[in-house]
Amino acid sequence: MINFLVDVGACVGEFTDSWLRLNPEGAVFCIEAHSENFNTLVQKYENNENVKVMHAAVSLNDEETVKFYLGSTRQNGSLCLDNESQTTIQVESQHGLR
Repeated sequence: MINFLVDVGACVGEFTDSWLRLNPEGAVFCIEAHSENFNTLVQKYENNENVKVMHAAVSLNDEETVKFYLGSTRQNGSLCLDNESQTTIQVESQHGLR
């Protein structure tokens, strides 16, 4: 049985919540680039020691920062320019987990 989830682009934790209902003893590592979503995740899981949250984006790009394109809502940001994004932010590179 799967015991560990890495939720890349965790948004506000909807998939994490669904997975935890099926795996209540499982561990989750949420990665989210959007600051508001990240703050929501931190507050949501602050009392759940099985869930860790990281403010970052995952990319194959090995530069120190990558562009994250904010969408029209908090749920549709992307590292891809070819979307309906309206605002761009810089996300610092995280080499290794802390």
